[in-house]
Amino acid sequence: MMGVWLLWKSSGSFGGTGHGGIDIDLEYCWAVAGVGGFGYELAVRLFRSCPVVRRVREFWYMEVSSCTEWKINSAMVSFNPNCYVEVGKEGVDAKVKALSMYRGVMRPYPHPRSAEFIEGLAAYRGGQWGLMYAEAFEVVVREY
Repeated sequence: MMGVWLLWKSSGSFGGTGHGGIDIDLEYCWAVAGVGGFGYELAVRLFRSCPVVRRVREFWYMEVSSCTEWKINSAMVSFNPNCYVEVGKEGVDAKVKALSMYRGVMRPYPHPRSAEFIEGLAAYRGGQWGLMYAEAFEVVVREY
């Protein structure tokens, strides 16, 4: 599974009542958002019919510890990063601090949501690009 953040402020429809707007089943959205390219397809479908929202020009999947690396079988789509953003030690510390603000999210090592794992993953991703620390993303759409 890949982590995808799609944000809606509505409780069931976007852009109206469904008559000219787009009806969205939010439970369905979260179910498909993390599978393969469905997150992107969902975003495009959601926004293409709404004239007040700009067309999706970039779509990035983010790596989510304890989610991205887990899949039921090897036939499922894997996270394949193709974009790395340097974050530095300060960025890693800020991420750990932010995640620690949520009750029950952080766990003791060797869990993937431990401070040690998050720092190690950032060091690993940074090392792939000659950096000290980086966050990895999979860019599935980038229009210029």
